[in-house]
Amino acid sequence: METLINPELNNSTFCQWDPRAKIIAFSLLLFSFAMVKSLVLLIAMLLICSIIFAFSGLPVKSLFQRWKIPAVLVLLMGLILLFFSEGHPLLYLGPLEITQEGLVAMLLMLSRLMCMLTLIAVLLATTPLLLLITALRDLGLPGILADMILFTLRYLYTLNDQLEQMKRALTVRGFSAQGLSSYKQYALLIGGILVRSFEQSERVYRAMAVRGYGFEPGPAPDNGWNLQDKALCYSFSLLAFLIGSLQLYFNLPGV
Repeated sequence: METLINPELNNSTFCQWDPRAKIIAFSLLLFSFAMVKSLVLLIAMLLICSIIFAFSGLPVKSLFQRWKIPAVLVLLMGLILLFFSEGHPLLYLGPLEITQEGLVAMLLMLSRLMCMLTLIAVLLATTPLLLLITALRDLGLPGILADMILFTLRYLYTLNDQLEQMKRALTVRGFSAQGLSSYKQYALLIGGILVRSFEQSERVYRAMAVRGYGFEPGPAPDNGWNLQDKALCYSFSLLAFLIGSLQLYFNLPGV
């Protein structure tokens, strides 16, 4: 969580890129990657993703750490496609059948999702969260949504501290996490956390309202993009357009 809020930035081009241009460029590239269904474009997509990650200056270890949780779900979906897709059989593993269509579908899905997760990891690792949310607001994200994201991340730490404090209090009073009675205690614990968090949110809102929260500030100075920001944004946009156009061409009948 700490690396998400305050990532360790380096001197790569992506860290110096304007967050607004970075969000637009990466979003277009993500949409184009999601459209890929051709094996030819799949190779190009993997090459593009590898080049982007290499220029980001991030260690490979950090990428694997960000892949850990989603990789399990992606692998599970890939196995379902591999063993339960209809088509021409290639191999039999006991009662399970591996088909050519299932193998192609698994490779496409795994490659698309891994490339998209890599782009998201590069975006989050090269942009502090506060700058990212500020850029989203500049691009039209409603202020209430931006505030909700910031408050959620801010008070996750507080809720975790309160949960640990209540667990220690239960342990001191002889609580044992065994038997059916422990589920009742956990339910009461979660309910208490919810009630306390609601009361705390009311206090925080009143304190912020007293300090002027809810009044829109004046227009912020518009920091224009420099030549490097525009060049990178246009390059990524052109790349996304080419990938999308080629995939639409491959989808035409008879191609």
